Amino acid sequence: MQIDFTALEKIAPGSRSNKLPESLPDNSLFAEQAERQQIRKAYKEYQENIKRAGECRTELVKGIQQGKETKVLLLKAVECIGLMTGDRELLPQIKKDMSIVAGDIPPGTELHRLQLIKNNIEKAICKISDP
Repeated sequence: MQIDFTALEKIAPGSRSNKLPESLPDNSLFAEQAERQQIRKAYKEYQENIKRAGECRTELVKGIQQGKETKVLLLKAVECIGLMTGDRELLPQIKKDMSIVAGDIPPGTELHRLQLIKNNIEKAICKISDP
């Protein structure tokens, strides 16, 4: 079945061309909307970080006034810096580094596995030495 467009051609000559209109909307509108959404999301995260950094700062000052442990205050300060700079990895990295320096080896790490092996060897040596 085929439709006859000859009458339409008489009413509006050239309306039945195979050319696409030159100003077809492309994906730029969708790209612009997606970009704006990303900007809104980033701005919202930025505002939330500012709010949380302010709360963190208040907790830090109160902690100093209450004489809290230095390690706790340091971690609170690092958290505040991470929020202000947008660095999500700063606090976890500092916690990990501090635990290693303190001798607290995080479970699941290669260093932890080696520590367990060392402890087992020391126990075995003690059993052999002390009959």
